[in-house]
Amino acid sequence: MHRWPPLTLAAIVALVMSAGCSSGLVLDGRPFDVATCGSGQIWGFLGVDLVDREGRRLFVAWTNQKRARVTVFEGPTESVDLGLCGEIDVTASDERDRPYAVSGDLEVACDARGHTVRGTYRFDAYR
Repeated sequence: MHRWPPLTLAAIVALVMSAGCSSGLVLDGRPFDVATCGSGQIWGFLGVDLVDREGRRLFVAWTNQKRARVTVFEGPTESVDLGLCGEIDVTASDERDRPYAVSGDLEVACDARGHTVRGTYRFDAYR
């Protein structure tokens, strides 16, 4: 059995989490450079969980009629719901080996509760 060094394993996990995600998002006037892109299904919603290289986090959830509900995290447990402010087209995988996989596109233009989120985003998130 091969043992992976912790840093190598962490690099592999980061690569898998960010695979298939491309971002043109801006949060509060600064580019949102995605470091990890995960499925929102892990957290109980259809959409994506995004974390940038600065540690900032966004949830973008699908609602009926393809509306996007955007949530900005201000810390590990504090979040601000910006409401419905864009569109999201998301498809959930029905493959057994990828039970939480989602893919799609979103476009948001939010300006609420002290935060601004704008841009487009294409994703293919696994976990």
